[in-house]
Order: sequence, then C-alpha cells, then structure tokens
Amino acid sequence: MRQTRNLSNPLVYRKRRFEDIAGEDEDHAVSIRSDGNEEDQPAIPLAITPSKRKGIKPKPTFLVGIDFGTTMTSVSYYKFKSGRRRANNAKQAIKSIISWPEAASSQNRGEVPSESLYADGKYYWGYGAQQKAQEVLSNEVVDAANKPIRFAKLFLEDSLSREDLESPSRSSGRPPLVPPSREAPYKELKETLEVLEKDVRDVIRDYLIEVLGHTMAQLMKYEGFKSTSEVELALSVPAGWPLKASWVLQDVLKQAVEMLGFGQEFNLFLVNEPEAASAFVLDVLVSQKMLADVTTYTIDSKGPFRITESVDPNGKYLESREQSSLLIACLGANCGSIYVNEAMEKYFKNVLSNNEALERKGISAEEQIQHYVLPRFEYGLKRIFDSSKSEPSEFESFIIHGIEPDSSKGFEKNRIKIPCFEIRGWFQKSLDGIFKLVQQQLDSSLRENKPVQKVILVGGFSQSPTLRHALKAYLDPKIALLYQPDGYGQNQHLCPLLSDFITREAETLVSRGAVYRAIDKTNGPSRKIMANIGILQHEEQNSSFAGHRDAHIHARLSKVNKRRYINDCVNWIIKKVGSDVSLCSIQSTA
Repeated sequence: MRQTRNLSNPLVYRKRRFEDIAGEDEDHAVSIRSDGNEEDQPAIPLAITPSKRKGIKPKPTFLVGIDFGTTMTSVSYYKFKSGRRRANNAKQAIKSIISWPEAASSQNRGEVPSESLYADGKYYWGYGAQQKAQEVLSNEVVDAANKPIRFAKLFLEDSLSREDLESPSRSSGRPPLVPPSREAPYKELKETLEVLEKDVRDVIRDYLIEVLGHTMAQLMKYEGFKSTSEVELALSVPAGWPLKASWVLQDVLKQAVEMLGFGQEFNLFLVNEPEAASAFVLDVLVSQKMLADVTTYTIDSKGPFRITESVDPNGKYLESREQSSLLIACLGANCGSIYVNEAMEKYFKNVLSNNEALERKGISAEEQIQHYVLPRFEYGLKRIFDSSKSEPSEFESFIIHGIEPDSSKGFEKNRIKIPCFEIRGWFQKSLDGIFKLVQQQLDSSLRENKPVQKVILVGGFSQSPTLRHALKAYLDPKIALLYQPDGYGQNQHLCPLLSDFITREAETLVSRGAVYRAIDKTNGPSRKIMANIGILQHEEQNSSFAGHRDAHIHARLSKVNKRRYINDCVNWIIKKVGSDVSLCSIQSTA
C-alpha cells in the first residue's frame, strides 16, 4: 500500500502548527557553518545540553546528516551518549537510513529520489512520487497541477538569483553565482508551483518533513529514539552556493524539524557537500597510508586541501598529523548529471515530435519517454555508458511502443536505435562545465605554488565511466584520479581504488561525511574566508567613527532623547582586511 499524506488534514495541521511555532522563541535552535575554523567563528551560544546529574544515565544524542540532493537524498546518523562523543573511529559507527517507502528490492539503498507530487488531494514523495507519476501518465491528462516536482534544489537557487537581480537593494555588486536560465531543466516547475499556489520553499519543506518522518520512524524502531531525544543536524550544501541560498535551505529544514517535532532540542551545522565527502574520504586514505604530503582536489568542488603527514627516515608514519588547510577559495557550478538527462529528453522529444504512427494510435510521446526511456537511461545506461569504448558504428536501443520502422531515423518496430556518438553528445554540456570548473581550481592552486597531485571524484555522477575517462584524458598524466569503484567491474584500472569501507555505500558518502565532519567541529580545515559578517544596527552618532563622519548628513534626530543617530550601520564581527581576518569589533560603517 503506497504511503501518502492526505492534504486536507496533515498538511493543513502542519501549516497551522508552523504558524504557532513561528511566534515562539526560537533561541533554542542555532546554526554553525563549517566555513570557518574555531577562530573564525563568532561567539554563538550553543543549544542547551542536558546537565549531567549524578546517578542519571546519560541519554543518547543523535547526530543526523542530511544530503538533500538535486536528484537523490540520503540521511545518515551517529548515535552517542550525551557528552561522550568519540571523534576517533567514529566513522565506523555512522549508519545510513534505508528501507525508503515504495522502494523496490533493487532500490533498497541509502538514497531516495528528491521528487514529490501533489495529486488526488494527496501528497506523494520519493519512490511513491515516481510510481504515482507513472499512473498519471497512463490514466490521466497530464497538466501543470499533477506533474512531478523535480530539481527543486536548483530552482531554489535560481529563484533567489532572480530575486537578487530584481531587488533594487542589491548590495553585493556581483552577478548571482548561476544566472537564471530559461533553458534550465526545471523550467516547467515554475508553472506547476503557480498552479499549486506554492513557493519552492513550501515543496522542499513538505518533502523534508516526509524524509525526516521516515528517519524518525526508523530511529524509533531500531535505535530507541524518543520524542525527547536530543538531536544535532548536519546539513550539506553545494560548494560555492550563495550564503543566502544556504541560509534559506537551513531555515526550511528548521521549519520541517519543528513541525515534525524531531527531537526536543537541536543544533544545526552547515557543511559544504565536497568538504563533507572529502573529510570522510581523506581521513580514511591517510589512515591507510594512501595520502601523505599531497595537495588534493575534490570534485565537486570545495577547492584543494593540503594534507600533510609526518614520516620518519624509516618510512614509518608518525601519530601527529598536521591539520589540513584550504588553499584557495571554493568554487561551484551547476553541471551535474541532470543536464545529461535534459539533453536526452530533448533529443527524444525532437525525434518523436509529430510522429504520425504515435498520433494515429493515440500514444503519448511524453508517456513513452517517462515510462520506458528515462528509467532505462537513468538506472542503467547512464551509469555504465563509456564513450571512450564506443565505436562510431555502435548504437543503443530504446523501447518506444507504437513506433513503426523508418531506417532514415533509426526506427524499428517498437524500438529506436541511437548512435553512441549521439549519446556521447548528451554528456558534453555537463563535461564542459566540469572541465572549466576544474581548470579554474587547478590554475588557482598553481598560483599558490601548490600544484594538485590527486583528484578525488565523489558523488552519484562519479560512477559514470564516461566522466571518469573524459576527466582522466583532460587532466595532466601526473595527476592521479581517485574515485569509487563501480559495481560493474569496469574501469578500475584507472586509479588506486578507495577502500571498501568508503564504497560499500557510495550513494551516502556526502551524508555520512556531513555526520563525520560534525562529530568534531573544532578539527576542520583552515580556510579562506567566504563572507564578511556583521550586525546591522542603528547607532548614536560618534565622530570618532570614520563611517559616521562620512554619513553625518544622513543622521536623524531622535524625538525621544534629542540625540542624533546613524541608521543602517554594520558592526563587523568577522571582516577580511587585506589577507588577514579580524575577529574583533571593527569601527562601524554606515
């Protein structure tokens, strides 16, 4: 029986509950961002930890890592007794949530599709949304109201970029990270949201409520989780994402947690996705003596990390290890595998448009693409297609029911033959974006006189042989490429293999890394500062402040105490001054 939510009750209740929560004091929930070491962090009060009382057994705390991905989402966790977290060997104790609702036996892994669907007055999500979408395609007229919601994460950033562009008060003076694109793969999502009268934040929150609800149910069933349990959350965000996007996603997650009642109190920790993965991977590699005194680069793309380990004259690795450091500022780009899917769907829509055989038989080309082409490509061909081994004369076949033979178009009865060079073209836009991003980071590393020696490839797209071979061909032969070995036994000769401990749950590497990185927040890499942080405030005019002297003509007279005040001053807490970072309060600037 498919698990769904009736929109007329639970979602209405949750919205009402959110309105109640919104008016309450929210001081018990705080967030800490990984973009700064202990010295970089302003003094932020942490959530209250239950006091240790004599004779009372410490309650378990659950550290939950969430990787809300563009196409797939994973959740991992680490259970420990309050006040007794162990940084050493903790990675072996990190587990991942599985048994996602509606997942087939072949899909019973640690990830769930980042998809949802509002239909028939009910809410569907994950694998259930995919199944319902198939039913809608088969039995109903597809319109904007009942289309599946995909790529909400990308649309969130795009919508914020549009707001940033349209806002007359933009103060950054720089373009958004990713300019809004009319050809984005989520271009139909805007129409669906308008019909549903929802914002992208709403659909992400509804989805995260279900993900966390399943997580809570699994923890209750297997780990003794209770509604009074203390929870720490680690949320991974893309590298190079605007801070505004990270904060919005953080706020949406916070709302979902409070609506669901996921734990009595919680801390929220933000960590960049590649930093989460690389922290996990690098620790394993260093402990296995696979890395020593090298500069590594993790795609996608936090920037090169300098990893140094001491070795004595006899070749023995010493216990003390120098902390890793971020050599250059992080960069990011939208060039993932969803653009491969976009190119594939565009190709099939073009080749099937105005097909007389399909129109005569009343067969929907869109239905064929969603029913037969997309699953075959997404869960099969895309993961194993290797353009480096494909001959120009080779082809791949896709089932399209109702198609009649046409040799000029590669049509056979109920089947289309696609030349491999065409399939290679579907990958090109994504590959070009990755190459450009990598080159920017390699060049920046060279300017620091720290050339990259190893590149670590992580994430779902890293399993693509086409990406691996293309990147291997693009990189200098002196640069080693590390990646997760696939399950097909192919292409493992390209590089030293990562350990089975890393790869046995490759799809959850980021969420496990987020947990691992949050276990010991003080041991993160030193890094380049990403943003100045300050408090916007009104201040009494003080001529000793340079900012006040420059803004004296804007001073206003208070009717209460007859003193003059300068509005919209910034009291800097963290500010980059040249190449240094000041952590003290700098003179306010208006």
